[in-house]
Amino acid sequence: MEEQGTKWRILRYLRACGEATAEEMQKEFDLGLTTLREHVYDLLERELIKLRKEQREGRGRRAHYYRLTEKAEATFPDAEDSLGTMFFRLLRRSLDDEKLDQLLQEVMIEYLQETNRQIESLLSEHGYQSGG
Repeated sequence: MEEQGTKWRILRYLRACGEATAEEMQKEFDLGLTTLREHVYDLLERELIKLRKEQREGRGRRAHYYRLTEKAEATFPDAEDSLGTMFFRLLRRSLDDEKLDQLLQEVMIEYLQETNRQIESLLSEHGYQSGG
């Protein structure tokens, strides 16, 4: 599915707000209700969204709320991965190759040192002494 199209925007919107009615999405995307419903029905058929019906107060039709399925949730990257990727892209645009390499080396050294400290701490908790 194209990530810039209306269906993708609907999925992102539902992910952000949890659930919404067709009328709420129509206002958000400034689409005709018929056009929006075509996208919604397609997403329902693909099992990317599901429908929850709720009786409104008083008389009238039940409200239809749409929300993402687990299948749709799986199409979104984890927030940490997304943030890390975004940060790395910004670094690549901001630094030349040499400075980026130097920064990545410093990050790796710090990461390895922290990992080493954690391993030593765990070993120490279990009665092992550091060899160095």
